[in-house]
Amino acid sequence: MKFEIELKESIGADKATVWKTINDLEQYSSWNPFVVKCQSTLDIGAPIIMWVKLIPGITLRQKETIFNKREGEFLEYGIRVPLLLKSSRQHIIRATSDSSCRYDSIFRLKGPLAPVVGGLLGKRLRAGFNGMTLGVRSESERRYTL
Repeated sequence: MKFEIELKESIGADKATVWKTINDLEQYSSWNPFVVKCQSTLDIGAPIIMWVKLIPGITLRQKETIFNKREGEFLEYGIRVPLLLKSSRQHIIRATSDSSCRYDSIFRLKGPLAPVVGGLLGKRLRAGFNGMTLGVRSESERRYTL
């Protein structure tokens, strides 16, 4: 039982710039239409608190945990509710040249509640993650050309 969203973007910026964009939590409100505020140290095991626009007109507070991080290329966080639900949000960056890269945005839900959450919120989650992915691309390309 699972629900997945996988988005891939080619970005006209180097890996370092994309990584800085994803990790510059204080600037999320200026380019991210989905996660409009975010707080974390981004250390493995640390909380990540996000304010998410999932429902029009409402911003929801979401607390998750940093699961894994490889500096400059991979960040994963999510939630675990034993026996019911596990979420995983991954940001993956791969260089395609010195001045471009591929960004993979992956969201997975697993467990008995995954189809329920996917059925109720899937369309909104897809729209939100798509907006964030396009925001990562446009903000990274803007920063790279500065």
